[in-house]
Amino acid sequence: MKNWESGKNRLRGSKANFAKFADHIISSIEKNSTNKISHKSSILDVGCGDGQMLNYIINFYNLESANGCDISDFYIDPKKFKKIKFKKISNSTLQYEDESFDIVYSFGVLQYVKTKDLANFLRESYRVLKNGGVCFHCNMLDKNKIFKYHHNPKLGFKELISFTFFGGLRAYITNKQWADGSYWHNFKDITKSFNQVNKIYLKDGFSSERSDIFFKK
Repeated sequence: MKNWESGKNRLRGSKANFAKFADHIISSIEKNSTNKISHKSSILDVGCGDGQMLNYIINFYNLESANGCDISDFYIDPKKFKKIKFKKISNSTLQYEDESFDIVYSFGVLQYVKTKDLANFLRESYRVLKNGGVCFHCNMLDKNKIFKYHHNPKLGFKELISFTFFGGLRAYITNKQWADGSYWHNFKDITKSFNQVNKIYLKDGFSSERSDIFFKK
């Protein structure tokens, strides 16, 4: 994750849109979690950044506290969000005990996990889930939607030129989207890398040209 630990990269638009992103996560929880969320529920935000989305979710559910982790502590101010238990991690290994959380989620994080690291990232997400818990990794760059993301070059000459010269073709060939180190993932790469659960579900993300994955334990 290029320059992420130093704080030179961040989720684009997060300051303006964190409430909308958090509402998307809450909607996913409400629709897919079989356990009722209470003020004592345990939640982990993987890649929590500045903590704004997690704090929003804490307030929505009136949680006593919640956990957030990130490879950088550049953005978060522990004094600002006192209910967030923040932990800095060094890689895709989540430094929590087995079966610690009712909900594990991330937003805009999966695109920064290299294909070779997907298996460990997903295994770790599953490991720290309690039985009956649900994991959501939201708004990933889904390669099956790459043409939709890049204004469908099949529509005409103008769209094809844009796709070719403004990053679409390069992204399609290399699986890399931007210079910040983000990657397109095929759903088959995810299912191949992770066989701990019977079913991984794929749904439209916050943006229709992206996707969410979720699974239960």
